[in-house]
Amino acid sequence: MLTVVLILLAVLILIGTVSGLAFREAKIAELDYKSRRSYFLSESGSEDAAYRLISGKNLPSSYELSLYGAATNVSVTDVLGGKEILSSAGLDTLQRAVKSFLKIGTGVSFHYGVQVGDEGVTMGNDSTIVGNVFSNGDIIGNGKDKTTITGTAKSAGTNLIKDIRIEEDSWGYDFDNCTVVGAVRYAGSFSSNCSAAETEVLAAPLEPKPFPIPESLIDSWKADAEAGGTLSGFSVGNNSSETLGPKKISGNLTLGNSSILTLTGTVWVTGTINFGNSPVLKLDASYGQLSGVLIVDGSVDLGNQAAVFEGSGEEGSYLMLLSTFGPGDAIKLGNKAEGTIFYAPHGVITAGNNLNLKEATGYGLKVGNDATITYESGLADLNFSSGPSGGWSIDSWKEVTPP
Repeated sequence: MLTVVLILLAVLILIGTVSGLAFREAKIAELDYKSRRSYFLSESGSEDAAYRLISGKNLPSSYELSLYGAATNVSVTDVLGGKEILSSAGLDTLQRAVKSFLKIGTGVSFHYGVQVGDEGVTMGNDSTIVGNVFSNGDIIGNGKDKTTITGTAKSAGTNLIKDIRIEEDSWGYDFDNCTVVGAVRYAGSFSSNCSAAETEVLAAPLEPKPFPIPESLIDSWKADAEAGGTLSGFSVGNNSSETLGPKKISGNLTLGNSSILTLTGTVWVTGTINFGNSPVLKLDASYGQLSGVLIVDGSVDLGNQAAVFEGSGEEGSYLMLLSTFGPGDAIKLGNKAEGTIFYAPHGVITAGNNLNLKEATGYGLKVGNDATITYESGLADLNFSSGPSGGWSIDSWKEVTPP
């Protein structure tokens, strides 16, 4: 009897041990299943938010996504250069979280209020550039008491800086009849009719700078526009509103008096733009913080038609007018065009009297009397999209500690 009891006791102990191990393994397997399920729920939340963003669908700043009786909490935060998505899910006490970063568009940096090529800069009476200037050619004002650059001025090569007041440091080859509040660094001559806080002789002149937008990117924007189809000319009637883009216009774009044209994608005009009085060109609200571009192959003359260029309505969004025309006058602004970035890599931009511009980059620039070009700091980090639903790419995607 004692032997039987001992055997039964040993069997019971063995069964208990095996059962305990089996129960523990089952518990571990259940916890592993819940943990993996939490992770995949978090992944699903990040994927859902990324899809909404890339496809241009509505994306709240926070929301809950339910799947198979469970839920993940998704939060979307605006950060420098894009959006950060955090998705956190949990079953019981098992929390898992995934964080992703999506960067926006094609980045373009305008580091100068004015950047010009070999044609250089000429400025009229009482004209002002609020910001920095870089020129591969001369920088010529209309008197050191009548023309002002509030930032730095840099002229590359063996070019001249003349008849101008510069309120920060300046670099160039020859200086004549200038007042420089900061320091002057020159490689050629510094005339006796100039004044500066200090001077320094350079061993060599500055090297020319390329324009901020490469030709390959302009070609890519044209291809995006053409992919949306081609129209044989396009007109917006007087007091009418139209929506357009992405689209290639083979011919001219005509804007009637008090017309409104809203761009929903890149537009490429092979001819020119005919402006009526007081037209408005703007980006669709779906662009958000992205900027857009209107490309024109011909020379553009705005006359005195009080044209207005607007972004999407959000801070950091701009509509850029880009003319590929040249040599010669690529963009003539008259006296009333405002609110955009003007870009002409092969031609001259002529800014009329009493204008207030955001940024001008061209092969050459002529600034009229009393005109002001005011550089905005956000122009150093612009992101362009070919359309409201484009321009987003996944930069990082990883699991993080749940909040």
